[in-house]
Amino acid sequence: MVQANDRLTNAYLLRPNDRPPIVELEGGCSQPPYTPLEIVGDPSKNLESQLLDIEGNLSVGTDYVPMLDMSLPFGTVMVPEAFGCPIEWTPDGVPWARPAITAPRDVYAIRRPKVREASMIQRIKRHVEYAQQIIADVVPMQVIDLQSPYSAACQIWDAEELMSAMFTDPKAVHHFLRIVTDFSIEFLQEYITWLDRPAFPGRNFPSIPDDIGPNIADDTPAIMLSPQQYEEFALPYNIDVAEAFGGLSIHCCGDYNHQLDNQLKIPNLRAVQCHVGPGEMKPHPLVDIVKGRVTLWCDWNEVARAHYDSARSLYEDFVLPHIRQLNKGLIVQGLGGNTTEEQRQNYQWLVDQFAAQEMVPTNRETVREP
Repeated sequence: MVQANDRLTNAYLLRPNDRPPIVELEGGCSQPPYTPLEIVGDPSKNLESQLLDIEGNLSVGTDYVPMLDMSLPFGTVMVPEAFGCPIEWTPDGVPWARPAITAPRDVYAIRRPKVREASMIQRIKRHVEYAQQIIADVVPMQVIDLQSPYSAACQIWDAEELMSAMFTDPKAVHHFLRIVTDFSIEFLQEYITWLDRPAFPGRNFPSIPDDIGPNIADDTPAIMLSPQQYEEFALPYNIDVAEAFGGLSIHCCGDYNHQLDNQLKIPNLRAVQCHVGPGEMKPHPLVDIVKGRVTLWCDWNEVARAHYDSARSLYEDFVLPHIRQLNKGLIVQGLGGNTTEEQRQNYQWLVDQFAAQEMVPTNRETVREP
């Protein structure tokens, strides 16, 4: 029998699989025992919460491979905080960064921070060290959710002002992006050294112990920029990250079909994550573009689901007729459910769909798009 880790590895390496790995990442339906702010403040509560999540995910019996991510409650503000951005926490424990600079002239006063002097990064390190003291290397730990250089830059430099400067002072923008890129690479390189047993691509993706490179969250440039702007201001710096680590995967929310041709220029691009549905990433032309070239991590959320009343109806009517064309390089998110038993039933339904795929048409005209 093919094991979950083997299915995931085959998928990331574009090898044939007996079927696509199907992964439930919100299994068990348990409620968090602590608030997000309590978890941020106490590594023992962080570890306890994550172990409960792992237990819940394993209870569903999908192709989930257990992983820890001690950086998860700290959100996406580690790099902005290192550059001096004030961090504010919402009442429900979500951190936001306020811009530290607003004008092109300010970027020339910015100096590359030191990883070991960044307070939030060092807090995360303490959480990692605590977890590894307790569990050693029994459970792999996912690589951090790194914002792409342009995404991080838009947190540090007021986004509207930065985008204006792309027209009025592009030299300043590139100067700043170079500083952010170099720091981001240094930070991630050091972060990986903290991990006794790192897992890749990391948060946002089902991960494996094989070093296939990290992932970046590329939402801001992939959604906000034109393909021409992306090619000038985002792509070169994403390529730098990919070359520093020998591979890269990309997370992005929304519909970024228009940027895929740019992103496929990244050397050793391993995978793209897409919230597939009428509310976000349309499966056409997505599948035609990535087929045989890069792995698709096909997931969904309430925005992507749009008018469909359930994830199952979304997959059956809108998603599966397209993604079944991918006989390799495909990973599929489970359908969730209100109980563990419902999640198990939904998982088995997906397994059955792929087992019967030779009887299902794959012509895109069969999909009823709104």
